[in-house]
Amino acid sequence: WMADMGLSFVTKFTRKDEVIDSWKQIAWRYFTTWFLLDFLIISADICGIIVELSTASAGETMASLRLVRMLKMSRMLRGVAMLRMGRFSHAYEAVMMLAHRVGVIAYVRFSACILTLVLFTFWLNHLGSCFWYWFLDNFMEDSTNNYSNLGFSKVLLAESSDTHLYLMGLYWSTNAMLSGSSYLQPEQPLELLMTQCFIVIGLVFSCTLTSIMAAMLVDIQMERREETQKMRDLQLYLHDHNVDVRLSVDIQAQVRERTKIFNRLTENDVVVLSLLSRELKARLRLCIFQTPLKLHPLFVILDYMDDRFIMDLCSQALSQHPAAPGQELFVRDTLINYTYVVLKGTLAYTMETKGKANTVSVGTKVWICELALWARWHTRGTLEGTTPCELLAIEIAKLEDVLANHPKMRSIVCEYAATLCRALEIDRPADLNDLQPGIDHDNVVASMPKASRMMMSEPALASLLK
Repeated sequence: WMADMGLSFVTKFTRKDEVIDSWKQIAWRYFTTWFLLDFLIISADICGIIVELSTASAGETMASLRLVRMLKMSRMLRGVAMLRMGRFSHAYEAVMMLAHRVGVIAYVRFSACILTLVLFTFWLNHLGSCFWYWFLDNFMEDSTNNYSNLGFSKVLLAESSDTHLYLMGLYWSTNAMLSGSSYLQPEQPLELLMTQCFIVIGLVFSCTLTSIMAAMLVDIQMERREETQKMRDLQLYLHDHNVDVRLSVDIQAQVRERTKIFNRLTENDVVVLSLLSRELKARLRLCIFQTPLKLHPLFVILDYMDDRFIMDLCSQALSQHPAAPGQELFVRDTLINYTYVVLKGTLAYTMETKGKANTVSVGTKVWICELALWARWHTRGTLEGTTPCELLAIEIAKLEDVLANHPKMRSIVCEYAATLCRALEIDRPADLNDLQPGIDHDNVVASMPKASRMMMSEPALASLLK
């Protein structure tokens, strides 16, 4: 922890899209944020170690040692500091996302809130237990009537275990905070003040706890009421139109199943992304889109040749395209202006062959209408979603605009497209459709002019020479 405190004085940070590496600004930022908390934690640990090492006799020193040991539970504050390091926040976000997908996010939030309140209550009562022990040790002689009746004495206090004394103090603080009473009649001003503080804190805490729980329960009920009302409307509709019972059961089962399916958010759903700078948004889109884009070998080569081209392509020509079950993306004999890559879900592709309709299932990582990248392409079949889907869409017109700003990449892509089209005119494959380009990538590259092949191989040779 001390090493982390030292490293915090030399760790860069980001402010308004700028990386700050000035030692003065880094130190000032640390002083004004987490320095005090780190300093208090380390000071408490050092004091505890000194007391433990210097303790050589029992009595008052041993009593002080017990108090220091109980106060060492303040190390739980490190959990708060760990949140800024992301050790807990990433796990919390992962749990919340999983709960959102399953459809129990409201219940998980309610449980997390209850757990937080319980831990906070325990923490306050832990402090009260430490104060109770300190007061009992230092002021017991001035309150002989009160504490003697309970059987306390200096000898008993010295012989009692730390666990017993801690639980006694915890019982007092919990009793004073939650019930507003104390089994010890306050006699000293400090004792009276401490008891009153715990009673007031308990009153505020109880009111806050009640209001938070009531609000969350109302939210859960409202969410369930909306779902219940939708199902009632469906049942009423089926009943009014005299739908067969078996068909009605199948319809309701499918509706319940599909309403629980989690739809991933797209960029258009997150309004705050518009606040990002152009460069930061380009980096974000590159992080999201480059993996599915590189499923095509040509884009892997182009990335080796010019990584800026892939970033411009991701930021300008690519977009996320959701598709609901039953939604048609295109029908037969349509001039298509997009090429798709399936990111999530399944679709059904139907194509007529010799007067017979053949339907195949299309899963993730499949390129659809790839030939639209290289030529004017009319679809050969119909594509519709069977489950909630998400596709990566490459807009052909915007791809041409990006290529216009990268002449070297444009020449490679044009040669690739021309070679592929010539090969298709010669072979004319009978099974040409929207899912298969009809010719292998390696065969296209092997048929390209020698100059283009040399340009495409330069990055690979350079990496081998390194």
